[in-house]
Amino acid sequence: MVKSLPIRWSRKALETLHDGLGYIARFNPEAAHNLRDSILSALEHIQEFPKAGRVVPEAGDPRVREVLREQFRVIYEIHPKELRILAVRRMERAPLEPKELE
Repeated sequence: MVKSLPIRWSRKALETLHDGLGYIARFNPEAAHNLRDSILSALEHIQEFPKAGRVVPEAGDPRVREVLREQFRVIYEIHPKELRILAVRRMERAPLEPKELE
């Protein structure tokens, strides 16, 4: 059996996800709910298989990875005892600046 790593969210990542889903929900609550479920499902998968996510090109660090769900990038860092969600970004935004991963 594969050990599942706990997830710790940065405050900014949680706020960004909440705001993005809230915006979508104003126009299409079902789409927001489905996207939320899709993101949570992806996170459950990476808890068991942390390296399943794509390495974030602009980070330059193999521990910093992402899962893509529709228009969102969920960026996380692999640590020995946990996964840290560093950022949630809309895909159409400019590449990440290193300071955004702190």
